[in-house]
Amino acid sequence: MSSLRDSKQLQCSLEIRDAAAPLDLVADIARRTVDVGMTLKAPVDRKSTKARVNWLMRQIRTDQIEDLHVRLMWPGASPDTQFTVAALRENPSVCEEGKNQLTPHSFHIFTSKALAGRFAQQVNFITDLEAVVPSFYRDVGSMLAAWKPSAPKIKADKLTANDESTESTFDDAEDFEG
Repeated sequence: MSSLRDSKQLQCSLEIRDAAAPLDLVADIARRTVDVGMTLKAPVDRKSTKARVNWLMRQIRTDQIEDLHVRLMWPGASPDTQFTVAALRENPSVCEEGKNQLTPHSFHIFTSKALAGRFAQQVNFITDLEAVVPSFYRDVGSMLAAWKPSAPKIKADKLTANDESTESTFDDAEDFEG
């Protein structure tokens, strides 16, 4: 209860079997909003921010993007940045501005519904919550896939057993980042 008192937010995280990430719910009393979203790790095999954002944007197939946002989490003390999905679809490189030489490590995809006066009315709050959560999961959350590294490939110069030695296998294993 102290977190509710201090942050003026009621938070919940739902584990959904086989989903890409837990479904996070935040009822913000001060803003009178309900946020529903999921956090995914960014793919480390893509080097640029734009490539990582494009990986995420290809997964968001819905046209219902009115209140849909993406928060990019950056390494170190660099503050998070947030954009609408519409802005990222229009110009994915907008997320790179001011973040030279950095790439995001995670994305939080979420919808934010302003409930205004309905927030204080218990029946309306529950009704709106019961509409927002399944809508987000159906249109966005269920389509998301967590990034996972691809399987290592056999190098073209080592196609036969005679081309491979114990030492070169050990060297390759040291070079592998998994």
